[in-house]
Amino acid sequence: MPGYSKSLAISNVNNFDVFGYSDRSAARSVLNAISAGSGVVQNEGQDTLNAVNTINGIDFGSLNLENGAVYPNNNSLAREFEQISQLIRANVGLRSVAVDIGG
Repeated sequence: MPGYSKSLAISNVNNFDVFGYSDRSAARSVLNAISAGSGVVQNEGQDTLNAVNTINGIDFGSLNLENGAVYPNNNSLAREFEQISQLIRANVGLRSVAVDIGG
């Protein structure tokens, strides 16, 4: 579709994964199994796995802050901005961002 773009909602890059089973790798395996083939559900499942693999493949600890940026540890908004800056630096194709402040 022209103009169609995928989007993700990530509340914390350190906890972004596939859930639903007692073990995250089991959840990924099940999603991978049902994503085989071609169809809307299979394509969405594969897109989900690709996003999880992309985010989990980033070493966020190596993405150092620049220009004297300081993000206080005890501030959830600051943590969100820090993670946004890290996603930008990781060059994942981020085009826009929305930040939710307390609902």
